[in-house]
Amino acid sequence: MSKKIGIMTLNGYENYGNQLQNFALQYFLQNMNNEVETIIYHVKFPTGIRNKLIFHLKQKDMFEMAKQSVDKLLRKHDFKRKHVLDLKRENNFKKFSQTFINETSYHLNQYSIQDSGNIDRLNNFDCFFVGSDQVWNLRGGLF
Repeated sequence: MSKKIGIMTLNGYENYGNQLQNFALQYFLQNMNNEVETIIYHVKFPTGIRNKLIFHLKQKDMFEMAKQSVDKLLRKHDFKRKHVLDLKRENNFKKFSQTFINETSYHLNQYSIQDSGNIDRLNNFDCFFVGSDQVWNLRGGLF
């Protein structure tokens, strides 16, 4: 019996691991005669300086924040070269996703997922697979 299955995993076009596990899971489920879609879900960060600061203080300890600041300064000189390479890499990941991964046409985040229209979209699935150990990461996962 065929089912409509939603895959919820880390989305993005910068990580080989999440792309390959997404593709492998989709391939496996489709070979079992299921209709499979990867639900595009991006964490939406709060706006405003105060809200961003509160968010980051809750998410990261002070040492990590200081380390990131130093890292940003050190990377500043390589930014332009790295930016060009990152754009090329991101484009390659997008091409892979467009070719091999069946993604939803809509995007969800922690605020929009509660909208009635989006709840209706999610109710169309028979079940969900949550992929990647990192979706449960409290410092940047989905949940």
